[in-house]
Amino acid sequence: MIFLALFFSCRSGKGKSDDKFVEVYGEVLLLSEKFSSDSLLLKAKVDSLLKSKKMSYQQFDSLSRVYSENPKRWVEFFDKVKRYIDEKSSNASRNR
Repeated sequence: MIFLALFFSCRSGKGKSDDKFVEVYGEVLLLSEKFSSDSLLLKAKVDSLLKSKKMSYQQFDSLSRVYSENPKRWVEFFDKVKRYIDEKSSNASRNR
């Protein structure tokens, strides 16, 4: 649960870094849901994701704090994350 709390306090910069962080954050949420019953596997999957995106936990946490400190920005960011997840889910449904 502490691990997930880290992921729900989100931040980022502008432009491309926003888009990248929306994707990473969305993927972390999806992984959190998929592997909620196995915290060790969840950590391994998140580690792998962050490594593939060339992002450290410190960078993820730092970006998270930027958004969480500004409620308006947080809402805008999380709307983008929701759209990302919805698109990904929709694409997965079409490919089945």
